[in-house]
Amino acid sequence: MLTDIDGLYTRWPDRDSLVSEIDTGTLAQLLPTLELGMVPKVEACLRAVIGGVPSAHIIDGRVTHCVLVELFTDAGTGTKVVRG
Repeated sequence: MLTDIDGLYTRWPDRDSLVSEIDTGTLAQLLPTLELGMVPKVEACLRAVIGGVPSAHIIDGRVTHCVLVELFTDAGTGTKVVRG
């Protein structure tokens, strides 16, 4: 999902709390604590992964080559949601 934020933060606005990868179980538990703007993004990722997509990503679409960096580097650029 391309958005205007780097990814999922566990303690927004603490930029050091950016999550690079999270599983659906942990994300579902975290959902009630998130800022309202993140809820639809997280819910969409949860639905996708629980529905069978191998992973979903929340990344900042304003960053040059963000999709390539997220998908083809180990470091990535946003948050990857996986089944778990």
